[in-house]
Amino acid sequence: MALLAKPYSKTTVRKADWRQGLLSWMNNKTQINMVQIIADIICLAVTYVISIFLTDEIFHHIAFAEYLWIPVLFSMVYVFTMFTGEMYHRTTFTYQDRTLKYVMKACIFAAVFCFVMIPFTTKDVFTINILLIYILVAIIVISIQYLIMQELRQAIRGRWKKHAVIVGPQENVQEYLYFIKKTSFQVDVAGCIILDGKEGVGEFNLGKIENLEDILKKNIVDEVIFAIPCSLMEDMRKYVLLCKDRGLTVRLAVDFFEGHNQGSSVHSVGTIPVFTYQNASLNDFQLFIKRLMDITGAIVGLIYTAIVSVFIVPMIRIQIGGPVFVKKNYLSINGRSFILYCFNTTSENGRQECFTSRLLRKTGMCNLPMFWNVLKGDMSLVGSLPVHAENDSNHSGGRAINITLKPGLTGLWRFTDRTMLNDNRYLTELNNRYLHKWSFIRDLWLIFKTIVFILTLKASGIGTSLFSCLEEKSSYGLTT
Repeated sequence: MALLAKPYSKTTVRKADWRQGLLSWMNNKTQINMVQIIADIICLAVTYVISIFLTDEIFHHIAFAEYLWIPVLFSMVYVFTMFTGEMYHRTTFTYQDRTLKYVMKACIFAAVFCFVMIPFTTKDVFTINILLIYILVAIIVISIQYLIMQELRQAIRGRWKKHAVIVGPQENVQEYLYFIKKTSFQVDVAGCIILDGKEGVGEFNLGKIENLEDILKKNIVDEVIFAIPCSLMEDMRKYVLLCKDRGLTVRLAVDFFEGHNQGSSVHSVGTIPVFTYQNASLNDFQLFIKRLMDITGAIVGLIYTAIVSVFIVPMIRIQIGGPVFVKKNYLSINGRSFILYCFNTTSENGRQECFTSRLLRKTGMCNLPMFWNVLKGDMSLVGSLPVHAENDSNHSGGRAINITLKPGLTGLWRFTDRTMLNDNRYLTELNNRYLHKWSFIRDLWLIFKTIVFILTLKASGIGTSLFSCLEEKSSYGLTT
């Protein structure tokens, strides 16, 4: 009963929650690159001045405040887009190509938003010319600004940079040094303490971990970074406490699952750090766009299905007999079971395959009811290879990983060698490749490529049913 007692009043708990929330917010705030946000806003303001000047030279004179809504609205949408893409986070990698790609995306998204708002702001058709000039100048100015900022970040060495000592095995230390250069953290590495006794970092090796206290006394150190595998956490505890007692900032870059290729992220619940490890996945915004595309495509597909069903249903009832639809249990993302629908192409009495069966299989029209699965959210237009639920008990290793992505009507697997469809590790690599390179345009391209693929196979007389390329996978039970 003592465990159920409430040692604090509600007021005390609220104050504690408020303090934890404030501390968490302050910790997160230190990871935001405010300098970059301010630089972007200044560049967008300068862009407006340049745009007004160019407009005066190319077209005619306009008042400075007449189109002031453009930079204000553009800046708000641009900064929000870059912020949600974590481009203002200090830990985000700042490769030049990656940075420029996000700048282009944010500018295009902000431009679309401004174009949508034109009818609500002004009736002047000249506004489009101003907006086009502003967009082009913004892309050029911001891109140049990012390139300059990245070069300055690498070149500037000032007193405001924190002097850090990195502790860990040589492999972990070198990996941390490599990745830290790709971020906007201002850290000056004073030296390293190599735990496995290797001398790969040369003059940066400050000595042994047992002499950490003497090393900290002899060197100017602001923070100590422990880049270590999880197995060394307990051994490093006393050295972490030593650094903490000296008032130094301590960072733990811990590899919890050594040798595993998984995505990871860290956030906090109150003051409790939460480490998340997962396979490749899409963020919330990407999932929203992909789901919106699935719904749109499913509605169009179901309309087409309703039209052709006027002819298909009677043909199935007359030539094939039995039920019009075939229902089978399949697995969706993370092993969720769902019923997959398709037109029946197999006669119940086992008689020879008829014209309707061949037609539905070769044209792929037997798959049309699957648009209902897409609309429900069990499947996606583009996704992984469908997995039959009957083999759920056999899912382990690569097979289990293959269901970390929604099954799709098409995907990268459709354009691979059929013999590779039995290689579960290969299917997993396809899924990861698809997720890492996902974009709205890429999904549209795969859908277009699938349509061309189906039309080409139909012309050559080869079956285009979703199941036709899976019938050899008896381990998945994908036969009709």
